[in-house]
Amino acid sequence: MSRVVVRFQPGLKPTLLKHETHDQSSHGSWARGGNRLGTEDIMALHFKGDSQQQKVYASEGEIFKEKRPNLPAPEFNKTRADFTIEGAYEKAYKEYSKKWDAWARNEAKDIQSDLGKKHLDGTPSGVQKYVNAVLETDYWKETFGYSPIGTPKVKATNSVNHQGKWEVGRKFSVAKGWEYMNNLSIKRTFTMNEPTILHELAHFGTAITQTSPFESHGKEFTRNYIDITTNIAGADAGNRLRVAYQKGGVEVAD
Repeated sequence: MSRVVVRFQPGLKPTLLKHETHDQSSHGSWARGGNRLGTEDIMALHFKGDSQQQKVYASEGEIFKEKRPNLPAPEFNKTRADFTIEGAYEKAYKEYSKKWDAWARNEAKDIQSDLGKKHLDGTPSGVQKYVNAVLETDYWKETFGYSPIGTPKVKATNSVNHQGKWEVGRKFSVAKGWEYMNNLSIKRTFTMNEPTILHELAHFGTAITQTSPFESHGKEFTRNYIDITTNIAGADAGNRLRVAYQKGGVEVAD
């Protein structure tokens, strides 16, 4: 399998820096409408290094900490010995798991836009509807344009390593041979966290428009994430992200 993977960790949020009047050619592609790059083009331009990754995670993590409710997590202090009826322990643990999932979703919940309120209901299908809606906005079409690789396919995971992950590339199976993929994975407990989803869409938007080599969390990504957040989630959210990046020493392209 050959692919490019970019991940999101807790604490990310966006903001926008306006362009000056100087020559923009060195910035890759900030041209309105995008560049219609295909999978092979994206893979060829993606630079394997990611020098800003930890700064980006740390900066966005500060925002995440500020907004978490920090309510006590539900506990399960029972053992099988506490139950005399067969299957009672499993039933009790299942109920506890539902409560824990609800608590975790509430801890991660951060819905900022009207699109988020309309679609992000805590389900993978809600995330897919949200992604589709963002890509259908006039803002997205004018800024990133149409992509030959299509719309990212949303998948829900129980990963302990990341809250979100966008991946593009090709995979091989005996049944189907080589296939291209364009997947956006979201941890189930983060399916109501709009900044996580926008972070991954910023990876997607950067990849389909960048015409010079770029890092996953490089200055082009941070610029695009700020811009996307500002235009989709609002100026306040964008401003918080910009300030966090500035405090964290994160470079943002003009």
